[in-house]
This record gives sequence, C-alpha cells and structure tokens, in this order.
Amino acid sequence: MNNSKVIHPMETKRTRWFLIATGLLVAAALIAPWASAFQPKEGETITALESRLREAMAAKFPQAKVRSVTVLDADLVEVFTGDQLLYAHKSGKWFIRGQQYSTETGANLSMQRLEVLQKVDFKSLPTKGAIEYHVPGATRTVAIFSDPRCGFCKRLEAELAKQSEFNVRVYPIAMLGPESRKVVRDISCSPQASIAWRKYLIDNIPPPASDDAKCDAKDADNLLSLSRELGVGGTPTLFFEDGTRMVGALPIDQVRQRALR
Repeated sequence: MNNSKVIHPMETKRTRWFLIATGLLVAAALIAPWASAFQPKEGETITALESRLREAMAAKFPQAKVRSVTVLDADLVEVFTGDQLLYAHKSGKWFIRGQQYSTETGANLSMQRLEVLQKVDFKSLPTKGAIEYHVPGATRTVAIFSDPRCGFCKRLEAELAKQSEFNVRVYPIAMLGPESRKVVRDISCSPQASIAWRKYLIDNIPPPASDDAKCDAKDADNLLSLSRELGVGGTPTLFFEDGTRMVGALPIDQVRQRALR
C-alpha cells in the first residue's frame, strides 16, 4: 500500500497547509501501548486500517466517542468525535485539537469538513416529543435542540417567536443538569407544551409541576439520547432541511437565510 498517497477528497490540494492548534495534547506514556495500531500492516487496505485505528482510538479514549477515523496522508489521520475533529499522528505519539486552514484561500478546512461529516437526514428526525410551531403558508422547517435554562436558547426563542417565514420544531433536552430535566419534564407533560415552552423561555413563567404518576418522561429522555447520537455538544443547535447545522444564538437574519436557501 502506498501510504504517501493523499486519499481524502479534501486533501487533493494539500501541498501547502497548516494546523492552527488550539491545544496540543501529548500523552506518550498513556498512548505508547496502542501506538503500534497506527502502523499499517503489509497489504492492508485503507478501509481496514481506518477501522483498526477507530477501534484503537475508541478503546483508549471512550469519552471521545469516536465516530470515524480517516487517513489523510502518510503521517496524519483525522478523528471525528461527533462535534469536533482531532488530528493524530499515525505513530500514536500525539494528536492535535485545532483548526486546519488553507494557506491558498484562507478557508477553514476543518469547518468545511465538519459540515460534511455532521450532515443529517432531516426527514429522519423524529417528531415524537418535539414541540412544533407552524407558520401559515411556510414550507420550510428548522429543528432546534434547546435546553430551557440555556441563556442563548432563550434569546434565540424570542427571535423565533417573532418570525413568520418558516416552521420551528423544538427538541427540549436537559443538558444543564437536574433542574433542566425537571423543567423539560414539566413542559413536555403540559397539556399545551408549545405555550408552556415559550412562556418559560421568553416570559420566565415556570410550567405547572407535572404529576409523576401521570407524566412519562420517556420522550424527553429519548430526545436527549438522540442529541448525543447526532453529536450535539451544546445548545441551541439548529438543523436545516439540507442536513446542515448551526450552533449558538445566531442572528435571526442568519437563521432565516439558511432556512430559506
């Protein structure tokens, strides 16, 4: 196998590039026992090597939830953890957590790559447990994973409540601990969850306490599990019909532009 060959589509113009690292993590003592896993075996295919590297990374760093490992060139591999990219040397002696930029165009190649890797099948996103706001005549929908106690989520919700161009589907999730879980539970079990949600986020009016005997929190728990499967690392995280995502309390004009394109 010729390991000097650039095999990733994004790497066809990698003659000049650099990594701007936000953090360099060196753990030679810990990584040494599995460093040999990064060495290609004679006659091994790229697919087999990547599969083996993924197993090695996942075994050593289970908290990283490795989704994929892609060989970029003779020395470098890309590790996708759902919400970020890491770059590791195939010796296994170090890896970098940072952004990769093109010196030719200045483009953030890591962000471009993440957009591809994080794409979802929008139509496959469930509606069960979601809170939906329908706008008459609107043909597009934006799905949002939101924690009710998240300040950025509250700011975005206030803007979304004013717009009249696209539908909004909210997935209430409790990322900020037990208090968020109680609020999510109470809102989800409210007879008018869509009203209770915006009253809490926009007007800071708590929902009525739910009856534990009558309220099933399974949907809320399922949505939290779904968010983890999708690599949602923070709230709000927005998904658009083209499968792409955006994170944070973005200006409503930016959300509108992406939603309607």
